[in-house]
Amino acid sequence: MTDVDLAALSAAAYTAAPTWAADDVHAVRTGALIAFRDTVPTSMAVWWRDFDAVPIHNVELGWCHEGFFDGAQAVLPAILPDLDGPVTVTGHSLGGALAALTVASLVATGRAVARLVTFGAPRAGGSGVARCSARRRCDSTASATSRCRSCPGCPTFWSTPYH
Repeated sequence: MTDVDLAALSAAAYTAAPTWAADDVHAVRTGALIAFRDTVPTSMAVWWRDFDAVPIHNVELGWCHEGFFDGAQAVLPAILPDLDGPVTVTGHSLGGALAALTVASLVATGRAVARLVTFGAPRAGGSGVARCSARRRCDSTASATSRCRSCPGCPTFWSTPYH
């Protein structure tokens, strides 16, 4: 599976019926691939998730963007029973942040992840999230973005996010 294929799957997550949904978080599964949907421009709940950037601390993952963390945790209980082997997880923008936190949570609970690939994702958490994603259970991670993304402690008006 190439990054172009993963980008196409991320794009399809906007319109495909979700395999799993919790609140405003939608994830689509195709075989061993999971893609998270990005911000829906007409949904205030999704916009609130983007701007709910107060850092919160999780015992396993460390400091995380609260809105992204809450979204990933909301859908995780629905995803866990359906996993039967390593998966590749992807997403664009908000979907990428949700993918990163979902992968970190999967790895922290001992689940195997084949790959994490995000496209233009904001930083979802600190070093704890990075450590969980970098453990051996996640074979590779990649992020495609043109500039440094904003972090939980740095609101977007203090940085210049790009897609």
